[in-house]
Amino acid sequence: YGLEAAVKHMVLVDGCSLNDPAFKCEWTGFLPLHAVVATGNMRLYSFLINREVFGMRAADPAVLSFEGEGNRWKSSMIPVQLAMLTGNIPMWELIMKERLRVVWMWGPAIQYEISLLGIDSAYE
Repeated sequence: YGLEAAVKHMVLVDGCSLNDPAFKCEWTGFLPLHAVVATGNMRLYSFLINREVFGMRAADPAVLSFEGEGNRWKSSMIPVQLAMLTGNIPMWELIMKERLRVVWMWGPAIQYEISLLGIDSAYE
């Protein structure tokens, strides 16, 4: 949608926080990252969580959605849960790839670690 420049200006110049509950949608209870996941905009998702661009003001992929006036969406979901709920497999795959962390590499062997937050209730 070409919103990167506007969002970057709002966050870095105007001091908005992508995780601030004051910026949630009143109808859905979504923060900007939840809205991006619900619409399936993978490029903007990667942009919003980019700490190289936003530093500590980057969107938090573990932030919960809030209660909204509309009854269609459940509250208290993180973006990966919302991607699963909407059935958006490419978005879910992108979010899971963003969670990957390389533990060690030796030649062709690589061990990864992945956060199960929001997926496995034993983790919480």
